[in-house]
Amino acid sequence: MLDQIKSYDQALFLFGVFLCFTTVLSLIWSIVFPKWRLWPPRRYNFILSLLMWTKTFLIYGIILVLGAAGWGEIDINNALRFGLGGALFLIGNVIVWREVFRFGYDQTSGRQGELIISGFYKYSRNPQYLGDIILLTGWAIISSAPYAIVLVGLICATLLLAPFAEEPWLEATYGSPYLEYKARVRRFLRSDFAGILVQRVFSMACFFYLETLLTR
Repeated sequence: MLDQIKSYDQALFLFGVFLCFTTVLSLIWSIVFPKWRLWPPRRYNFILSLLMWTKTFLIYGIILVLGAAGWGEIDINNALRFGLGGALFLIGNVIVWREVFRFGYDQTSGRQGELIISGFYKYSRNPQYLGDIILLTGWAIISSAPYAIVLVGLICATLLLAPFAEEPWLEATYGSPYLEYKARVRRFLRSDFAGILVQRVFSMACFFYLETLLTR
C-alpha cells in the first residue's frame, strides 16, 4: 500500500503546500485588515469551524502519510531519530491535547470564551501552537522523509504567524486582564519553562536511546 501512496506523494505534497499557502494568506489578510479578519472568525459558526478542523486534519494527515511513504529516506542515526524525535513527538502531543480538552471544541475553533491563563498558559501565550510545532518537529525527525520535513517547516511557519492575527482580537475582547497577562508571559515560551522542556526532552531522549541500544 505504501508503494501505491508513494506514487502520489508529489501530488500530496503539492496539495499540502496549497493548504498551507491559503492559510498563510488568510492570516496575513487578518493581520493587515483586522476589521475584516478571517481568523479568529468575526462570528462563530459551527459549519465554518468544521471546515477549519477538516483543513487542519487534512494537513496533518498528509504529513503523516508523506512521513510513512518516505520513511527513513534521509539517513539519520536511529538513536537520534527515535530518541530526540520520539521525545519531541510525545511531549508536543501532551501539550496540545491537554489544552485542547480544557478549551473544548468551540473555543479552540475561535469562539469567545473564558480567558485561560493557567496550565501551560502560565508559560506560553500560545501553548497549543507551541505543542504543534514540537510534535511536528518530532515527526519530521522520526520519519526522516524529505517531503514531510519540508511540509512541516511550512506548517511551523504558519503556526508562528497565527498569534499575530489573534492578538488584536484578544486585546479587544478581554481588555486589561489580557494586557496584564500579555505583559507577564511571552508569546511562545517563558525562559523557565524552556529549561523544564529541555530537561524533559533530554531525559526522554536518553530513555529512547537506551531502549534502542538494548533492542539491537
